[in-house]
Amino acid sequence: MKAHRILQIAILLVGLIVASAYGAFGQELTIPDAQIQAGATDTLVLSLDNPAGITSASMEIGYDSSRVTVLDVLLGDDAPWTMFFNGLGSDEISVVMAGAEPATGSNFLKLVVSADSLGDTDIILNSLVWNEGSPAASWVNGTVTVFGLYGDVSGDGTLSPFDASLILQHLVGLSEIPTDQLFIADVSGDGTVSALDASLILQHLVGLIECLPVECEL
Repeated sequence: MKAHRILQIAILLVGLIVASAYGAFGQELTIPDAQIQAGATDTLVLSLDNPAGITSASMEIGYDSSRVTVLDVLLGDDAPWTMFFNGLGSDEISVVMAGAEPATGSNFLKLVVSADSLGDTDIILNSLVWNEGSPAASWVNGTVTVFGLYGDVSGDGTLSPFDASLILQHLVGLSEIPTDQLFIADVSGDGTVSALDASLILQHLVGLIECLPVECEL
C-alpha cells in the first residue's frame, strides 16, 4: 500500500511538471510600464513567460488615444510568425498572429507608441486567446506615463532654479518627490537622484551645458 501511494505521488508530480511546462496553468503575456516624454516615441515589448505549445494568438489591446497613439504593431524577435492587425488611430487594436512552430522566447510583440498629452494611461488587454483556448491565457496590463520636461519637478511646465531647490529639499528630507516622479528629477540619467541633478539643472539654465545628460542621450 505504501509503495502504491508513493507511485501515485510520483505520477502526480510528473503531471504537474508537464502541465507547468506546457502552460496548463495559463501562459502570461505582460505589457510593461513605461515613461515617455511628450512628443517622443518608444517601443513597448510585450513579453511571454512561457511560449511552449503556443502557435497562434488573438488579442484586443485597448488604450486612451487622447494620451498616446499606437503607431505600429511589430512581431517580437522571438515570434517569427505571420501577423495582421487593425485599429490604428482608435482606442482598441485587434491583433491576430500564427506560426508553424511555437515562439522561441519571451520577446513576443512590440507596440510602437508616441506620447501625446501629459498624464497616465493604461495599456490593457481586453481579450487574449492562445491557440483555440488552450492553454489558458493570463496577462498583466501596463501603464504609460507621459511627462513633460526632465527636471520639472514642480510640474509647472518650465525648468527653473526652484526645481533644483526641490531636489535638494528632497535629499535632506524637507520635502518628498513622489516615487513615481523620481525619474523626472534624475536629469543625469544615472538611475539615482542626487545633488548632481540639481547642479546640472542650474548649469543648464545659465548655458554652461547645452542639454541635460538624460536628454542628450535621446
